[in-house]
Amino acid sequence: MKESWDIEQEPDRVATRRLLLISGLALVVALAGVLAAAQMLHHSSAPPSPRARLSEISPSPLEQGLFEHAERGLELRAEQRKRLGEYGWVDRRAGIVKIPIERAIELRVQEQR
Repeated sequence: MKESWDIEQEPDRVATRRLLLISGLALVVALAGVLAAAQMLHHSSAPPSPRARLSEISPSPLEQGLFEHAERGLELRAEQRKRLGEYGWVDRRAGIVKIPIERAIELRVQEQR
């Protein structure tokens, strides 16, 4: 007599048809990827068109704006460095002056000693 709590093992069986189908599908996907990569590589190694060469020579409006902005930034930085090295009045009535930054650092170091 068979008890209800007896456990039986199912027979070992590999679903061969399903395994072959999945393997074939994976092979097709891999082959399609290789062909797509080869096609992209072939098109990317083509010489650039004359229009592309022209765009390499002259900067785009965005790039030109960046160049102009950089030039103004350099001019502004030079002006700021010049002002950091000058003596002058900030508020004459209050007796506040500005001195070159290097001199201010030296005086601050002397105060710390």
